[in-house]
Amino acid sequence: NREETQHHLKICIAIESHLIKKGLLPKREWYLVLDQEDRIVGLPRYEITQAERLRRERYRCPDILWWNDGLYILEVDGYVHYVKSSKTEKRNEIYKNNNCHFIIIDTFELVNGKVKNKSIENIIKELDDKINNE
Repeated sequence: NREETQHHLKICIAIESHLIKKGLLPKREWYLVLDQEDRIVGLPRYEITQAERLRRERYRCPDILWWNDGLYILEVDGYVHYVKSSKTEKRNEIYKNNNCHFIIIDTFELVNGKVKNKSIENIIKELDDKINNE
Protein backbone atom coordinates (compact mmCIF):
# COMPACT_ATOMS: atom_id res chain seq x y z
CA ASN A 1 0.00 0.00 0.00
CA ARG A 2 1.02 3.61 -0.41
CA GLU A 3 1.81 4.21 3.26
CA GLU A 4 4.15 1.22 3.43
CA THR A 5 5.83 2.25 0.16
CA GLN A 6 6.53 5.73 1.53
CA HIS A 7 7.81 4.27 4.81
CA HIS A 8 10.09 1.91 2.86
CA LEU A 9 11.48 4.77 0.75
CA LYS A 10 12.10 6.91 3.84
CA ILE A 11 14.05 4.06 5.46
CA CYS A 12 16.08 3.35 2.31
CA ILE A 13 17.05 7.02 2.02
CA ALA A 14 18.04 7.15 5.72
CA ILE A 15 20.13 3.98 5.33
CA GLU A 16 21.76 5.29 2.15
CA SER A 17 22.65 8.55 3.92
CA HIS A 18 24.04 6.62 6.90
CA LEU A 19 26.22 4.44 4.66
CA ILE A 20 27.57 7.51 2.85
CA LYS A 21 28.51 9.05 6.22
CA LYS A 22 30.41 5.81 6.95
CA GLY A 23 32.46 6.37 3.77
CA LEU A 24 30.63 3.80 1.61
CA LEU A 25 29.10 4.39 -1.82
CA PRO A 26 25.68 2.73 -1.73
CA LYS A 27 23.64 2.22 -4.88
CA ARG A 28 19.88 2.10 -4.52
CA GLU A 29 17.80 -0.05 -6.92
CA TRP A 30 20.70 -1.12 -9.16
CA TYR A 31 20.32 -4.25 -11.29
CA LEU A 32 22.04 -7.59 -10.85
CA VAL A 33 21.82 -9.74 -14.00
CA LEU A 34 21.51 -13.49 -13.37
CA ASP A 35 22.37 -16.51 -15.50
CA GLN A 36 20.22 -19.64 -15.81
CA GLU A 37 21.53 -20.95 -12.46
CA ASP A 38 20.69 -17.65 -10.70
CA ARG A 39 24.36 -16.66 -10.48
CA ILE A 40 25.20 -12.96 -10.69
CA VAL A 41 26.79 -12.14 -14.06
CA GLY A 42 29.16 -9.18 -14.26
CA LEU A 43 28.93 -6.04 -12.18
CA PRO A 44 25.77 -4.40 -10.86
CA ARG A 45 24.33 -1.83 -13.27
CA TYR A 46 22.29 1.32 -12.92
CA GLU A 47 19.95 0.17 -15.69
CA ILE A 48 19.31 -2.65 -18.10
CA THR A 49 18.45 -2.20 -21.75
CA GLN A 50 15.02 -2.53 -23.31
CA ALA A 51 16.41 -5.46 -25.34
CA GLU A 52 17.35 -7.24 -22.10
CA ARG A 53 13.84 -6.66 -20.78
CA LEU A 54 12.28 -7.95 -24.02
CA ARG A 55 14.48 -11.08 -23.94
CA ARG A 56 13.26 -11.50 -20.37
CA GLU A 57 16.79 -11.40 -18.99
CA ARG A 58 16.81 -12.63 -15.44
CA TYR A 59 17.64 -9.90 -12.99
CA ARG A 60 17.20 -8.75 -9.40
CA CYS A 61 17.02 -5.21 -8.16
CA PRO A 62 18.00 -5.10 -4.46
CA ASP A 63 17.04 -2.12 -2.34
CA ILE A 64 20.66 -1.12 -1.69
CA LEU A 65 24.04 -2.54 -2.63
CA TRP A 66 27.65 -1.47 -2.19
CA TRP A 67 31.20 -2.79 -2.48
CA ASN A 68 33.46 -3.13 0.56
CA ASP A 69 35.64 -6.24 0.60
CA GLY A 70 33.07 -7.82 -1.70
CA LEU A 71 29.52 -7.13 -2.79
CA TYR A 72 27.02 -6.27 -0.05
CA ILE A 73 23.32 -6.62 -0.80
CA LEU A 74 20.79 -5.09 1.58
CA GLU A 75 17.07 -5.78 1.41
CA VAL A 76 14.75 -3.65 3.51
CA ASP A 77 11.71 -5.80 4.18
CA GLY A 78 8.35 -4.49 5.28
CA TYR A 79 5.39 -6.52 6.45
CA VAL A 80 4.48 -7.48 2.86
CA HIS A 81 7.59 -9.72 2.74
CA TYR A 82 6.32 -11.55 5.81
CA VAL A 83 2.97 -12.17 4.12
CA LYS A 84 4.32 -13.02 0.63
CA SER A 85 7.04 -15.24 1.98
CA SER A 86 7.54 -17.59 -1.01
CA LYS A 87 8.84 -14.82 -3.31
CA THR A 88 10.96 -13.43 -0.48
CA GLU A 89 12.40 -16.89 0.26
CA LYS A 90 13.33 -17.35 -3.42
CA ARG A 91 15.02 -13.92 -3.45
CA ASN A 92 16.94 -14.75 -0.27
CA GLU A 93 18.03 -18.08 -1.72
CA ILE A 94 19.40 -16.40 -4.86
CA TYR A 95 21.48 -13.93 -2.84
CA LYS A 96 22.72 -16.51 -0.34
CA ASN A 97 23.87 -18.79 -3.17
CA ASN A 98 26.01 -16.03 -4.68
CA ASN A 99 29.36 -14.94 -3.35
CA CYS A 100 28.14 -11.78 -1.59
CA HIS A 101 27.29 -10.44 1.85
CA PHE A 102 23.51 -10.50 2.17
CA ILE A 103 21.75 -8.48 4.86
CA ILE A 104 18.02 -8.30 5.58
CA ILE A 105 16.55 -5.53 7.70
CA ASP A 106 12.92 -5.86 8.75
CA THR A 107 11.14 -2.53 9.15
CA PHE A 108 8.54 -3.99 11.47
CA GLU A 109 8.26 -6.13 14.55
CA LEU A 110 5.40 -8.13 15.99
CA VAL A 111 4.48 -6.87 19.46
CA ASN A 112 1.70 -8.73 21.26
CA GLY A 113 0.45 -10.05 17.94
CA LYS A 114 0.31 -6.60 16.35
CA VAL A 115 2.55 -5.16 13.64
CA LYS A 116 4.60 -2.18 14.79
CA ASN A 117 7.05 -0.15 12.67
CA LYS A 118 10.60 0.03 13.99
CA SER A 119 12.15 3.46 14.41
CA ILE A 120 14.74 4.51 11.86
CA GLU A 121 17.27 4.80 14.69
CA ASN A 122 16.72 1.16 15.67
CA ILE A 123 16.92 0.08 12.03
CA ILE A 124 20.27 1.89 11.60
CA LYS A 125 21.61 0.32 14.80
CA GLU A 126 20.52 -3.14 13.61
CA LEU A 127 22.20 -2.50 10.24
CA ASP A 128 25.48 -1.47 11.89
CA ASP A 129 25.38 -4.59 14.08
CA LYS A 130 24.81 -6.82 11.05
CA ILE A 131 27.58 -5.14 9.01
CA ASN A 132 30.04 -5.49 11.91
CA ASN A 133 29.17 -9.20 12.27
CA GLU A 134 29.59 -10.00 8.56
